[in-house]
Amino acid sequence: MILATQGLTKVFGGLTAVDGVDLEIKEQEIRALIGPNGSGKTTLLNCISGVYKPDAGSIEFNGEQVAGLAPHALTRKGIGRTFQDIRLFHSLTVLQNVMVALQFRAKAMMAEDVLALPRSRREERHMQEEAYAYLEFVGFTEKWNSPAGGLSYGQRRMVEIARALATGAKLLLLDEPTAGLSGAAIDRLTEGILRIRGGGLTIIVVEHNMRFVLSICDRVTVLDFGEKIVEGTPDECRNNPLIIECFLGGSFGGDTQA
Repeated sequence: MILATQGLTKVFGGLTAVDGVDLEIKEQEIRALIGPNGSGKTTLLNCISGVYKPDAGSIEFNGEQVAGLAPHALTRKGIGRTFQDIRLFHSLTVLQNVMVALQFRAKAMMAEDVLALPRSRREERHMQEEAYAYLEFVGFTEKWNSPAGGLSYGQRRMVEIARALATGAKLLLLDEPTAGLSGAAIDRLTEGILRIRGGGLTIIVVEHNMRFVLSICDRVTVLDFGEKIVEGTPDECRNNPLIIECFLGGSFGGDTQA
C-alpha cells in the first residue's frame, strides 16, 4: 500500500469539505476520485499534497505519517502534483520548464553555478538530457525548445505532467487533466498516463469525464458532501444505481460528464 488515509477531515468555517475519508491506494494503481461539484475531491487532493493541513485524520505515504507536511516536503518524499489551472513558466522553453523540477535533485553548489565550474556544466548537460527523457516518456518532444506560452492547452498539460514526474514522483496526483482537451488530446493523454503507470508510478486522478475514468482507472472512489459513499471497480460503479441516478442522470458511459 503506497498511500492510506484514515478519518481524513478538512473543515472551512462551518463547512466540512472532507468528512472522515478512508482511502487505501495500492502501488501502480490508477484511482479516480469522482463526484458532483463541491463534493470534496480537490480538497482531498489538496490535503494529500500538503496544500491544506487536515483538521483530523491521518495520511500515510510509503509507511510514513505525512499529514500536515508542506508541499515542498511532500514533493521531496515522492508526491507529484498537477493542477486544473496549468502552472507553467510561459517565457521558459518546454525543456527549461521540466528542468526547473530537476533542481530538487541537482548536485552542483551555488558557487559552482556562479563560476561556471566544470562540475556545474556537467550537471547542466545531465539535467537537459534527463528533462528531455521525461518529455519522451510522456510522448511530447516535438516542441522541446519552444516557449511554453505558445503551446496548445493539451501540449501544456503534457509538459506539466513531465515536470511533475521530474521531481522524482512515486505518486502522481492529477486534478481534472482532461478539462478543455479535445477527443484526440484526451486519447494522447490516456496513452501517456498508461505509459507512466507502466513505469511503476501510482496515480490518483480527480476527473469529471466518465469515458476517460472508465477507460483508464483500476478503481473509483465516489464522494458526495465530503463523504466517501461508493468505492469499487469501474464496472461496479457503472452498474451502481446511486451513481447512475444521482451523478450521471441515468447514463454512465460515452462522453458523460459528472
